[in-house]
Parts: sequence; structure tokens; C-alpha cells
Amino acid sequence: MHVLTVRTKYTFDDHVRFDSRAQGQRGSGTVFAISIDADGNIFYTIRLDERTDFCMVDGVYEDEITGKLGGS
Repeated sequence: MHVLTVRTKYTFDDHVRFDSRAQGQRGSGTVFAISIDADGNIFYTIRLDERTDFCMVDGVYEDEITGKLGGS
């Protein structure tokens, strides 16, 4: 079994604002999942504050998160 340690700027349940060029969406929500790809890129799944047809946005890169909101 492998153990990986990854340092991320944001963690689970952080309330963040994002503007994702890659996903074509912007808004705010909480960090639901954190992923890392084979090239070492870190990206997040954000559970949106406003409930729409799309409750989550997957593939938001760390530099697309524009800030951490209060309460986290």
C-alpha cells in the first residue's frame, strides 16, 4: 500500500469562491473532493452554494479558486 502526502492550499469543507476557465463556471461553494493527476496538478470538486441542475463543479484548478470565504 502507498501513502501519499499532498499539500493543498484548500481543504475539505472550506467555503471558497471560484472562477473556472476550464469548466466555464464561477460561483461559490464548499470543497467536496480533492484530486491530483499524474502530472501533479491539484484540482477540486466544489459543491455549489446555490442549488441548480449542476450541484457540483468538478475539475476546478487551485489557481481558479479566487478566495476562501468566512466561516471555514
